[in-house]
Amino acid sequence: MAPLSFAEPSVASGNDSLKIWFVPKPAGGTTINPLSVAVLEGEGSVAIDVTYSFTQDSGFNPTGSQNMISDPRLGKSQTQSRIGTEDPALTTKYVFANSEDDIARPAFEKGTEGWFVERRGIANDEAATADQLVNLYPVQAGAQIPDPTGTNAVDTITQSWAVTDTVQRFHPLVA
Repeated sequence: MAPLSFAEPSVASGNDSLKIWFVPKPAGGTTINPLSVAVLEGEGSVAIDVTYSFTQDSGFNPTGSQNMISDPRLGKSQTQSRIGTEDPALTTKYVFANSEDDIARPAFEKGTEGWFVERRGIANDEAATADQLVNLYPVQAGAQIPDPTGTNAVDTITQSWAVTDTVQRFHPLVA
């Protein structure tokens, strides 16, 4: 029997290979596909590149949990379980400049609805193309809470987001 060989999977460095767009929900019932490359980049794009607005320490922090359903059965020696609902959550922490180059603060006013599109493992300066895998977070902005200021620190805002629909993970972009 031949010995088993284990290949080491390639991984992308987190440095300069995470891009986050915010796609505001259009007013007036207009529909938009936040997974469309045309929405994210290029002429006519409505997405806002907010990647560098977030801080490195949990600046874009999607979390959550998987609930389990207890399934006890008569005559079984152990309780079984089944997959239940998910509880996704999202908090952000971003810099603000109180100037015209402020990107995130004016875009994330309380009540704003839209989608975060998160692309990992591809260089930030590489254009979005169809079939790249992204995570899509449909959200509504909570209150913008200014963080305490400090010496040798930038001004930041922490914000919680309501996840308003199903999070789509590892979903391909479309042309």
